[in-house]
Amino acid sequence: MKATKSKLGVLFGAFLLLIIAAGGIGFKLYSDAQKPVQSQSEVVIFTVEKGCYAKCTLQHLEEQGLIRNATLGYIFAKQNNLTDVCLGDYELNKNMDLRTILEELTDPTAALSDQVLVTLPEGMWASEIAAQLEKEIGTSAEELLKLWSDTTYVESLMVDYPFIREEVLNEDLRVKLEGYLFPNTYYFKPNSSPDTVTRKMLDETLKVYEKYREGFAQSQFSIHEVFTLASIVQYESGYDADNAGIAGVFINRINNPTFDGIGGYLQSNVTAQYAWNSRDVDPELDVNKQIVSLYNTYAYPGLPIGPVCNMGEACIKAVLYPEVHDYYYFLADKSGAVHYAHDYSEHLANINTYYN
Repeated sequence: MKATKSKLGVLFGAFLLLIIAAGGIGFKLYSDAQKPVQSQSEVVIFTVEKGCYAKCTLQHLEEQGLIRNATLGYIFAKQNNLTDVCLGDYELNKNMDLRTILEELTDPTAALSDQVLVTLPEGMWASEIAAQLEKEIGTSAEELLKLWSDTTYVESLMVDYPFIREEVLNEDLRVKLEGYLFPNTYYFKPNSSPDTVTRKMLDETLKVYEKYREGFAQSQFSIHEVFTLASIVQYESGYDADNAGIAGVFINRINNPTFDGIGGYLQSNVTAQYAWNSRDVDPELDVNKQIVSLYNTYAYPGLPIGPVCNMGEACIKAVLYPEVHDYYYFLADKSGAVHYAHDYSEHLANINTYYN
């Protein structure tokens, strides 16, 4: 009998320890669920949709990487009376903890109702971005462009944005921050200051730079050169699937300047168009290819002096991780499909096949 009681005591003790351990694990999971998903800043525009209440909203928060666990988040929200989420768009940050996020979503005054949604597509020139911002939020295009080429201002940005280097201070650049203004969808307050607008776009560029920091470090090109080549790829490519292949063509021309009589010239039509500073001219015309400009890759070998548009992440990635091949020419047919050629005779054959 005593032995039986002793065994029961051991079992009860083990069971009690199991409960305590489980409770400790549960408490840790619950505690961890309240922490930010990351320490670095990353702004996300989050929408509380009509008819989507607390459980649904928390699930969306988890899906968008803003919280760690939707189920534990809902328990926390119930315990802290933070379930009355309000319809609208919110500017959240992945370095916010669960309480801060829920307090934001349950505050009807925190929604971005007083801000303007502005979409800046990939491939825009800085002058076009400035014009659109003036039209949609009232910030002066003239002031933006002046700021984006102000040497003192651009130098001051280097402290916060390590991808901005000395090369952008070249006085021959049309706009010093061309290529660095990240295309995206933004919320801006009406009449935001030029500095606020600029930093919001550069913050997005910084995320991409941080994401591919290792690729930038290993590239044969400087950061400015990566951005420059990526801007050409943005212009030349119609589909993300073609980016790495097109980047590979230009890199082959740069690395083998004596091949096929090309002489290291990239011969990108879009750089001739940018050299004219007008989208209205036809860059295919020979007269446009002859313009003397450090942006014109028909007039000068190698990369142009700087980016010829503001490109997206996919094109930056393509230049950092190009397709390795032995093609030196490419063309897109009328459907947009890209066809590559090893030499000029093959390229002419492609032209005859797809355009004649």
